[in-house]
Amino acid sequence: MLWTVFPKSGSLVLELPSGTVHFQSIKLYVRKIMKTTFCQELNRTNAHRPWFDLLQYVPDASRSEAVTSFHLATVHGCHAKHLSRIIISPAPCCPLCDSKDEMDVQHQFLCPALSAEGVCGRYWHASELMGKC
Repeated sequence: MLWTVFPKSGSLVLELPSGTVHFQSIKLYVRKIMKTTFCQELNRTNAHRPWFDLLQYVPDASRSEAVTSFHLATVHGCHAKHLSRIIISPAPCCPLCDSKDEMDVQHQFLCPALSAEGVCGRYWHASELMGKC
C-alpha cells in the first residue's frame, strides 16, 4: 500500500500496488512518515519558545553547545526550579540574583547576575555559579 499525493488538491489517497512490496520498503516508508509527523508536531508545539532555535543546529554544534541545547530543550539543566523538583535545591527561586522569580529557562535569559554573552555562555555561567552556591 502506498499513498499518492495529488498536487492540485493536496490530498492523500491510498493506492494498492500492482506488484509485491518488500517489507524493507514498507519499513522505510513508515519510518519516513513517522519522522516527518514527529518533526511537524515538534515544530508546531515548540516554535514560540526562545530556546527552540537551538535544537535546529545541534548536529553541527560543539559539544558544549549541544549539551546546552539538550538541557534547555528538556528543562533538565542546572536551574533551581528543576533542582528543587528533584529535591536537590531547597527552593525554586533564583539564588544568583536573590529575586523571588523561579530560576527556569526563561529566567536564565533575564537574570541580571549572569554576565556572559549568548545562550550557551549564560547557561554555563549559571551552572558554574550554581555550583558555588
